[in-house]
Amino acid sequence: MGRWALTLPLPTALVAVAAIFLWPGLVGPGYDAAIFTLIAFRIRSGDMPYRDVWEHKPPGIFLADASVQSLFPWLDPWTPVWLLSVVCAAALGLVVAVALRTNGHPKLAPWCGLATTATVAAFPISYGGGQSELVAAVPAAIAVVALSHRPGQALTFASGVLLGLACSTSWHLTPALVVAFALVLHGTDRWRRSFLLVSGVSAVGAAIAAWLILGGAWSDAIDALVSFNLVYRAVNLVDPIVKFSPSAAAAFLALAALLGLIAMTRRPPRAIFVVAAAWIGLSIVMFVAEGRLGAHYLASIAIPLGILAGPGLAMVAPRSSRGISAGPLIAQLLLVSAIAVSGISTVYWTRALGEIYVARASSLREAANWLRSLDCAETLLVWGHAPEIYYVSGLRPASRYVSLPALMTEGWATADRVEGVANEINSLRPAAVIDASSWGGSLVTFPLLQPGSFTAHDGRYVDKLDPIRDIVRARYVFTRDVAEWPTYVLAHERTSLPAISHSRICCWIESVTCSDGRALRASGSER
Repeated sequence: MGRWALTLPLPTALVAVAAIFLWPGLVGPGYDAAIFTLIAFRIRSGDMPYRDVWEHKPPGIFLADASVQSLFPWLDPWTPVWLLSVVCAAALGLVVAVALRTNGHPKLAPWCGLATTATVAAFPISYGGGQSELVAAVPAAIAVVALSHRPGQALTFASGVLLGLACSTSWHLTPALVVAFALVLHGTDRWRRSFLLVSGVSAVGAAIAAWLILGGAWSDAIDALVSFNLVYRAVNLVDPIVKFSPSAAAAFLALAALLGLIAMTRRPPRAIFVVAAAWIGLSIVMFVAEGRLGAHYLASIAIPLGILAGPGLAMVAPRSSRGISAGPLIAQLLLVSAIAVSGISTVYWTRALGEIYVARASSLREAANWLRSLDCAETLLVWGHAPEIYYVSGLRPASRYVSLPALMTEGWATADRVEGVANEINSLRPAAVIDASSWGGSLVTFPLLQPGSFTAHDGRYVDKLDPIRDIVRARYVFTRDVAEWPTYVLAHERTSLPAISHSRICCWIESVTCSDGRALRASGSER
């Protein structure tokens, strides 16, 4: 049993568990994952993040998604990203199993690995895949576990590279970088090892910075990653509580890790367990300071939770030699209850969100069929929360803001910034505008042509976008509802997109649609 972590059955089981839990997300991405998938798709066409397609997350997730899309060019853009999530979820479980097997818990290693994979892949935490924390956690986990074994110079440098990749994919892995430095500073030859670790991290940072500078996106990246995030962090103190509620899916792993902390007080712990505890503590401080506690953030601390679960479960495991005692029995009952809580939360959120994802995927298929009748060189404007429309149709966005909420954020969205976007749209004159303000039948932002603003605590005001809405009112006319989304076309071109039946569209598209890779032939320089 102790060798299971290094043989084929465990990796196979981990991949199977990850695929089963992530399966509902295969139909299509969630909102954040859709943006990342789109940006990756546009990078493959020559666009630059931040300059040509805007987002406030670090660029590593875009590059990772673009890489797997390039590995499987015959698939749609989302499926390779989903497959990457399956591999990452399984990899996290394997890292936990290896860490525990080499640190005194070989029998519990595979089970803690399976629990870790099930937790990060659970729909309430993974949102069906594509989240940056899940991808970033893998290189960070490998690096920290490797450094706990005091590797040689080459592996220390490689660990620095892995940590650089992790932090360039998600800021939430910064605590892993901190504890990694603590590991190299503990023991002999600390300064040389610290230099090697810093060199590895710096090499990744320098490479990404050079790419952004050469691509002409450096100033836009600083604006998005620094200026916007400073404002974004201060917005909305109620929303995090709501977003964090699905984290109940991690109840079992969290309780097992808490028991692991208690176990650490009973005997001198090994370095990996001290590091895991510090990683969790620093992450909690970071989450609170950031003020936006999404349940998907938990993927960034799944590794230390899984590692601490080993000594925690070992402490309360039944032993015939000691008989029945109250403490372990209570802990066992609590663990059983935590399993029930995790299971109920996972089932509830999987059903609730899964139904929305299926309905959304159906809407996207209908929208794609309709939009593929447009010329390959046309642009499109999507209002609301459906950036997937851009890549499923193959049409280029009419604005770099493929997600409009940023332009409604108080303290960052200025009148000049919104006016600049309006001028860009006015110049490009997108062939169609889709009002995707509803998501799976639920309103997620204000409809395109309906006045109103978000509540003050949300810090976003839709009326800031009135210059964009005025363009639509003045130059576009409603043509039809595509699935649940109202669609508008240029007034003088209304007849170019007739509201014919779905079956006729499907037949008509086959003869006139561009190839699936049509957007990849349009470089950012053409804009």
